[in-house]
Amino acid sequence: MKKTLFFTLLLLAVVLLLMPAAVGVSAENQFRRLAANVEEAAPGYRFVVDEYERGWFSSRARYHLELGPQLVAEMLAGDGDIDQLPTFASEAKILHGPIFFAGFGEPGVSLLPALAHSIDEVTVTGIDGEKIAIPGAISTRLGFFGHHVNVIAFDALTSSFDAGGQPAEINWEGMHLETHFNSSLDEVAFSGEIGAMGLVMNAIRVEIGTLQLGGEQQLTEFGFWSGDQSGRFAGFAMTTGDGPDFSMGQLSWSATISTDDRAVDQHVDLSVDFIELEGWRSGTARLLVTIDGLDAAAIGALIEKPERIFSAGGDGAVGDIFGRFAFFEQLLAHGPSVDLEELSIVTPDGVLSVRARINVPETAQGTLAEMLANLDASANLQLPAALAELLALHNPEAGAQLEGLVAAGLLLEKEGVLIMDVALKGALLTINGQPMALPFLL
Repeated sequence: MKKTLFFTLLLLAVVLLLMPAAVGVSAENQFRRLAANVEEAAPGYRFVVDEYERGWFSSRARYHLELGPQLVAEMLAGDGDIDQLPTFASEAKILHGPIFFAGFGEPGVSLLPALAHSIDEVTVTGIDGEKIAIPGAISTRLGFFGHHVNVIAFDALTSSFDAGGQPAEINWEGMHLETHFNSSLDEVAFSGEIGAMGLVMNAIRVEIGTLQLGGEQQLTEFGFWSGDQSGRFAGFAMTTGDGPDFSMGQLSWSATISTDDRAVDQHVDLSVDFIELEGWRSGTARLLVTIDGLDAAAIGALIEKPERIFSAGGDGAVGDIFGRFAFFEQLLAHGPSVDLEELSIVTPDGVLSVRARINVPETAQGTLAEMLANLDASANLQLPAALAELLALHNPEAGAQLEGLVAAGLLLEKEGVLIMDVALKGALLTINGQPMALPFLL
């Protein structure tokens, strides 16, 4: 009995001692696989593992995420040469044993039992070579059954730096974002807050409000994520010494994407408290739209390889796009509908609003031309006349176009509001009751 107990304890001790090394090997393999996956999923970025030093109970890794030259050139609109690519460098400490004590005693690490923990410290290098160490860390816990918990916790930061020969200062309140993945990495739940940020550079002052967000999503068999998400952005303001000032109030949104019988349904509700530009200030602006019935496989193909759809002839011309009839026929095969329930903005001169609905007939065999010929659509535009006059004052060309629409009866003025009612049924288009045949749909 004593011998059995002794050998059992000895075997358990051996397992506990060998398990950290085995987990360490697995962690390194996953780490390097992550680098390859990032470059495949985001071609404009490079995930470079500079060094990986594997130990028995812990390992260390140095890596950096680099923005590719083409991406940086696009961000800067091709202005000037780029001597230093922006990078996000990190040094990670990966703790993997003993199994019940992975990370025990390390600051910021959960005391819950886990296979492994990692703690990453981040440094950002700008295009001018300036390095800023971000206070705080990114920690990841790998549970016994493969689930991951990732916590990004950065402290408040104040830093002065050189911006093209001019002094600049940035103030950031930090962030806390927690993400939970299942073992197969196809389900995720996230919630957190990115703190407010302020930037002062010469006469330019930028203030970016706090961002709160959360949601739950699942990876579909078609290669895109479905689920719910919502958030709130406290606002944005920019003042300059010689240019127009701009500010925006709180932005709130919620969005849902679901799949049902190979069709995709989407719903978006977005609102902004106000928009202010050069002394002109609006009230609330809102977008409320529902899209039902788009083909899930077509959406997945579009997300995976958009260039296959939009550059058939090499230059992305409209003719090339609509030359891909098979794609659009598949996309619309389930008879989708678009319901723009509200697109509105409250102005000092009244409410500008647009409402629209489009129904595509459901058909498994119909051609794109047949689908377009059987569209059922309607739209309503309401534009305050005083707002139209203000638009004409700032943009005479747009004002002339509005006058032409009024003269043609396509915009009707009623009680100080310009109205356009549009209906399309089959090949017959009516605008404010005036029929207009569309020969290309006949």
